[in-house]
Amino acid sequence: MIEIPLESVGDATETGGPVIRWADLSLGEPWDRMVGHLVPDSLPSDIQVKAIRDGQLLTSRRNLLIAGPTNSGKSLLAYLALLRGALSGGRVLLLEPLRAIAQEKFDELKSLTAELQEVLGRKIGVSISTGDYRLNEETMQSPPPEEGEIVIATPERIEAILRNPDFDDWISSFRVVCVDEAHLLADAVRGASLEYVVTSFRTLRVLPRLVLLSATLGKVAPLVRWLDPCDAVQSEVRRPALRRSICQIEPQEDIQSVVVQKVRTILEDPTHSVLIFVYQTAWAGALARVLQSELGELCGPKGAACYHSRMSSATKAGVRRQVQEGSTRCVVSTAALAMGVNLPATHVIVRDLSFGPGEPLPVGALQQMTGRAGRGSRPGQAYLILKPGEARGVEELRGQIERNQVPTLRSVFLQAAKSSPGSGGEPPLAKAVLSFLARRPEAKFKTAEVEKFISSTMNGAEVVGDCAPTLRWLGSCSNLLAFEDEDEWVSTRLGQAAVRGSLPLKTAAGVAQLTRDLLSIDEQDGMLLGFGMLDLLLLTELMTNRPVLRKPFSDAMAAQVDDWTSRDETKSVLFQSWIRGQKGFSKASEIFGSLRIDHGWKVTAKDEASRKAGYQAMLRTIVLWQRAHGALPADLERRWKISDLDEIQEPWRDDRLFLLGAMRNLWDIRCFFFHLKQECTAGDERILLVKRAFQRMQGMSLRLMNLVSWCSPLGPVFLRLRTSHLGSGKPSPAQGTIRRLEEAGISSVELLRECSKERLVEAGVRKDMALQIVGFLRRR
Repeated sequence: MIEIPLESVGDATETGGPVIRWADLSLGEPWDRMVGHLVPDSLPSDIQVKAIRDGQLLTSRRNLLIAGPTNSGKSLLAYLALLRGALSGGRVLLLEPLRAIAQEKFDELKSLTAELQEVLGRKIGVSISTGDYRLNEETMQSPPPEEGEIVIATPERIEAILRNPDFDDWISSFRVVCVDEAHLLADAVRGASLEYVVTSFRTLRVLPRLVLLSATLGKVAPLVRWLDPCDAVQSEVRRPALRRSICQIEPQEDIQSVVVQKVRTILEDPTHSVLIFVYQTAWAGALARVLQSELGELCGPKGAACYHSRMSSATKAGVRRQVQEGSTRCVVSTAALAMGVNLPATHVIVRDLSFGPGEPLPVGALQQMTGRAGRGSRPGQAYLILKPGEARGVEELRGQIERNQVPTLRSVFLQAAKSSPGSGGEPPLAKAVLSFLARRPEAKFKTAEVEKFISSTMNGAEVVGDCAPTLRWLGSCSNLLAFEDEDEWVSTRLGQAAVRGSLPLKTAAGVAQLTRDLLSIDEQDGMLLGFGMLDLLLLTELMTNRPVLRKPFSDAMAAQVDDWTSRDETKSVLFQSWIRGQKGFSKASEIFGSLRIDHGWKVTAKDEASRKAGYQAMLRTIVLWQRAHGALPADLERRWKISDLDEIQEPWRDDRLFLLGAMRNLWDIRCFFFHLKQECTAGDERILLVKRAFQRMQGMSLRLMNLVSWCSPLGPVFLRLRTSHLGSGKPSPAQGTIRRLEEAGISSVELLRECSKERLVEAGVRKDMALQIVGFLRRR
């Protein structure tokens, strides 16, 4: 291995410039005392000086772009901007890309506002709204509290709130909006949501101040033009220093041995810790096990740990806690830790510089990863492992890193339009255009009005021409998401249901098409009347092309699924009528066709590929169904030959709950009854029968969501207990009660029956809840 040092990112004292103190910035009160409390005995960083002096952070209302390296002091600037807005009695918003970061910021701001109460002269409220914590509707319709309020949320959550006109006053009450990790505007997966949110705030009648922060923005001139009136401050100065090196691996060397030896050298110093980035989830766990086996106690008392997005939030929180406590000194992670989560490490190793052959990681991603080294006042060292055959050579990689060659930020709408022109699929602007229409469900918009909104996006002038074809796609007879009347557009009830539920448009249109097909081919409506909860769960699995549980198809697996569906009293009409069957005898391709799902299968192999995908979806449905009814993960793993169910069940369950809740809004909408009358010439009797079937499906959706949300052997008991209290006004045990019981070792109904009220209280259950549980079980 050849180690090639790169230019370091140093601190302000290394530049030879004059030393600037906080007093030199003439902050005034209460900012002087506030800074003294937040960062005592410190000097302002280069980016902090520029933001306060040149960007007028505390004196202007102009939008502000702040671009500086990781650990350069951007978080303090965000807090100052938020506190300034909240001090005026306003509501302010901090957008964080990940739930873990949002939770970290919530905890930090909750503590800070309590500590600063005397300095501020008031107790500013702090609330959080992510997929785990949701502000209730009453809160989102209330005026800002007199003391001010800081809201922390993910862009996806605010996007969903923006689509509901009932919450317009709440949205309009924000005076400052801070966007952390603003480079995600260009992210192919999450950029569209973030851009829609920023655009929506930019088009309000009373504009909030927008403050965007990032370490990897590239050229900021296009963003400044978009956010006009806007100022920008940039710095490449970081404190403490970050040293970086390229480690060029020789062809004869074993990459794993090189990494193990490098980690050994790092951890021989007891003050060091290391964070290793790999590309694939499976590699994170495998390398962590190798490091633990090879290095043992050097990795810390709790050993080497892995960290990735498929782990449960509790497990990820546990890893972060172990690192902060020092009981784990070595973590192997996917890019899940590259953004913002505060996991201090003195050293970083980026083992995989590519997504795959010929797909090098963007330099911005590498800057984010290496910037995790050297947190707080500790200097950092980052190593970039360059393997033989990489798309980038040493000199190209050196040039990109040292010159910080981050591409100019471009709208994800523009990127998508250029990458797939005329593809016939969902247009890049479809979601944003339909969201705009659905915010005013009773209003009609001319094409020019839609174009005006789209022109306010980041590269609006370049994509506005796509508005008209996007509207036509939404209004096509196969989608029915929007309706045109003399060049005036309005969202249909189907479109509104999709937007309000944040349902992917492809999913909404597919489920609607399947429903219309069933109404057309089954005049007796036996399929709809026979729909059960298992069918609703199967629909969510059929609609996903990135399942959390990945189980390869095999004839043995298909036989096992057939056996379960034959023996179990719970039936699925979709599986029995459309999917089940040997090769050449399954009609799975027909149901995928109705759902308008095309996974890129070759036409000649479509029938068999559909059958295999249908069986895989049914297997996932059965596993989640059994888990929802209390089956233990270990038992399910053994029976169905799967792994890691304990870890993957949380994101899997949350995603299916989201889809079930969103699809619930699709049943009983107007287009189905229009189809019955116009296409099926149905009479009043059949229409009433179908209406009752849809109402039944809505009720089943709620019951199924309740089941899936528990996913514990204790779940069915607690669900019956909650049902018995409906309308009584009594508080009922929630999921937190189950978690406390399981943590105390009470993990089955049998063990729960043996518990006294005192034992339950000892396990952390409230006394009134303990009485309810004991009394309910005695009556059963």
